[in-house]
Amino acid sequence: MKYNRKPVAGYVTTLLFVAMTIACSTEPTLEPANQSPDGAESRLDNAIVGDTLAVVKYANGNFVSFYEFAPGEVAIRHSLVLPDKPGAERARMAATEHIDDVLDQLSAENKSLVDIYKAISTTPESDVMNRLAKAQARLTTAKAAPKEPQSFPDEPVPSQQARAASARSAAAGCAPDYYNDSYGAQWFIDHYINENRFRKSMTNEAYARIRTENDSWTKVAAMAADFGTGIHFSGERFLPCPLFGIGGGCRWEHRWGFDIAPRGVEVWYIYSDKAYSSKAAGYDPCRRVHLGVCNDTPNINAWNF
Repeated sequence: MKYNRKPVAGYVTTLLFVAMTIACSTEPTLEPANQSPDGAESRLDNAIVGDTLAVVKYANGNFVSFYEFAPGEVAIRHSLVLPDKPGAERARMAATEHIDDVLDQLSAENKSLVDIYKAISTTPESDVMNRLAKAQARLTTAKAAPKEPQSFPDEPVPSQQARAASARSAAAGCAPDYYNDSYGAQWFIDHYINENRFRKSMTNEAYARIRTENDSWTKVAAMAADFGTGIHFSGERFLPCPLFGIGGGCRWEHRWGFDIAPRGVEVWYIYSDKAYSSKAAGYDPCRRVHLGVCNDTPNINAWNF
């Protein structure tokens, strides 16, 4: 089902494609990342598992990147920085370059990674399309395999370390709600949790966690709602318990983990039929996060402790 989708053409005239590689990582850091709220370069250097297939960068500091977490498990990340103070001339929605609408539409139409890349790049490159096509083939094969049974272990309560004060949140208190809109809570839902058949969101929480069991694709979005305090955003994939006790399953395996600067938004489109857990943890003193998901099945569980 689609909601207020816009045509793809016309949104991609100012894009610049840049391909780069990000090293694999293990566990997400819980310390503040050394990143500028305004630049894409530092935000790209995050703790993300797997291979970077492509990156499309925007003049306003936003970017879209394509990843293969593991063979047959691919995702697209849309990283945004929004105007953070009242009086900004351009509307907040302009910061997205409407790319979220494009990604929503093409995902709903079950378009391939190559199709999506070509739709948002003015200079598509053959070597990049070749990488994406190979990743797409591995994804198709993985989805055709028999579905593994799911039996989830308990997920831990968030550690206090994840909520510890950060250097970026050293202010004496939280910033005022400049737009008088509950720190953009409904705006976040309207613009990012508006696609696919089943949806769930939590806003203005100190900590939020959402688990999804997917069929074809799911969309997860997190926002650092406070104007002066960032948050930590992470995701894991569930590895099912092995049959007859053979193999190493029954655990959650890290996929991404990084800080989101104040008023930043991170959106993940995950094209997989596996189960994922996404977490957003606020830093002191405000601990204010928005987290939401648009899923293709009703299998959504959410917690705010």
